[in-house]
Amino acid sequence: MDDWNPDLYLQYSNQRNQPVKDLLSRIALPEVKSVLDYGCGPGNSTHLVSQKWENARIVGIDSSGAMIDKARATYPDIEWKMQDIMTWNTGDKFDVVFSNAVIQWILNQEKLMEKLAGMVTESGVIAFQMPEYGDMPVAKIIDEEYHKLRRTDTFSLADVFEFHRPDWYYNTLCRYSTCITMWQTDYIHEMKSAEDIVTMIESTGLRPYLARLESNEQKKLLIDSITESLKTEYRECSNGKVLFPFKRLFVVAYKGI
Repeated sequence: MDDWNPDLYLQYSNQRNQPVKDLLSRIALPEVKSVLDYGCGPGNSTHLVSQKWENARIVGIDSSGAMIDKARATYPDIEWKMQDIMTWNTGDKFDVVFSNAVIQWILNQEKLMEKLAGMVTESGVIAFQMPEYGDMPVAKIIDEEYHKLRRTDTFSLADVFEFHRPDWYYNTLCRYSTCITMWQTDYIHEMKSAEDIVTMIESTGLRPYLARLESNEQKKLLIDSITESLKTEYRECSNGKVLFPFKRLFVVAYKGI
């Protein structure tokens, strides 16, 4: 799969930043000296983290070179590392291990939770949010339209994403945490059109499907067919705008409370 496109991702920074702010607002620790932002992307989430804890050491890691380059260029005062969390062997521990919209990309999440727990100080916290993308109509539409174009391809969401019910995360994190707060939020984004929804998803959930198509012509056919199908699911409002409900799961797990 091609590397991520930071500029396309950041076109929707308002929609992507609000969940970061909401998650940060629910983390209550008396003192934070160090924070790891796992899956930091182009640094928009890490920048917000640094604003909350101005005097802490902030480290942002991501497995995408393009994302880290963008983050480093935009926020040179933050510590950036290109790393895969599953293979990164750091001796450091952090008061806060933070993750924004990344967990769903990891296919062995039980191992991931163990890894994250091992990187948190004894009085620290694991905090993450993830889109419940698998339950959204847009995910089903993308999958259906892709398989109309590639009927013999067995590729599916499960090849790229891993989703669990909230109780799975609760039961898993209970092994490492003494206090867990969880909630779900539907963000209802005001979009200019169905095309706008496709553009927002193109850099995330649609990306693995586009990567499997050989030609730009096929990619355009897929995008056009998805757009038309979205118009029946996400209908225009009286002012011509389109509402795009986007559900997210939030977890704050304290290790030592």
